[in-house]
Amino acid sequence: MSRFTDLLTRFRKDERGAFLVIFAILGLVLIATSGAVVDFTSMEQARTRAQTAIDAAALALQPKMAGLPAASRDATLKTQAQTILTERLNDANITATVTSVSTNLTDGTLEINARVQKSTMFVGLVGIPNISANLVSQATRKQLDLEVSMVLDNSGSMSSNSRMTNLQLAARCATDVLFNGTSDCTTSAKITAADALAATQTNVKIAIVPFTEFVNVGTANKTATWMNQTGNSTVARSGFDNDDDYQTAFSANVNRFTLFTNIGLTWQGCVEARNHTTGTGGLYYDTLTCRRPQVSQTAISIRCLDRIRRTATTPTATHCMPTATSVIRPAPAH
Repeated sequence: MSRFTDLLTRFRKDERGAFLVIFAILGLVLIATSGAVVDFTSMEQARTRAQTAIDAAALALQPKMAGLPAASRDATLKTQAQTILTERLNDANITATVTSVSTNLTDGTLEINARVQKSTMFVGLVGIPNISANLVSQATRKQLDLEVSMVLDNSGSMSSNSRMTNLQLAARCATDVLFNGTSDCTTSAKITAADALAATQTNVKIAIVPFTEFVNVGTANKTATWMNQTGNSTVARSGFDNDDDYQTAFSANVNRFTLFTNIGLTWQGCVEARNHTTGTGGLYYDTLTCRRPQVSQTAISIRCLDRIRRTATTPTATHCMPTATSVIRPAPAH
């Protein structure tokens, strides 16, 4: 009995192997804690992939939501979003589920909520078999005011191979798409020149920018308010000079209508590009020109000079331009 007592006393006093006991107790916790880094990193990668997939679903489905029946819109979008999410992930170890879909046609907003879950390898040892995260993605397409400028090439090169015809069809179709919400440019969607273009989209404005310096607006617009009736612009004065010095700007008003009448030309409806300075009332006016192949701007000046030579010995502005106050001569080439 005394021998057993001595053995027990030595065992109680012996401190060798104490750390092994502590490690045995804490080993499980240390393994789980170290493995948690791996599990949480893997989960973060899965969450990032799922977020990218749900964002793609929101962007893909938002344009379609307005065309779906109101009663089944959210359910249909939820099914389609789930299909996209599963396809994009393509990983049996990741469980991703679309939990809800909400739409707001007024704001143009589609919101998709999802939940992603992934099994753990290490923290499961301490009772955490999986880790999950919630995801949300929202896509909004605002119905803002839209201003579109169509730059259309109407130069001479467009006269062949039906280019101008095709350009007109394309421009009319684009106008129909923007104004009336047409979804395609098939033959039936193309409007004709006779259409009134009663726009259903009131927040859309379209400007036509001709890709040329001269545009034919038609002779019927001769008295339009936006036509330059007085010649008070640098465009109207172009090509005229009164001191044989091209560095000195010609300052007199040049009424092109009177000019054409006095030199025997008929205006064909063409106008030049507008100048960058405003006329009376702060408006930008169109200045008429003549773009017949046989009559250039220089030819107009030569006709005017010839008229002066034939009708007077002392040139004055009244020979071609009754409203001008200076002698009008062809400007030298420079």
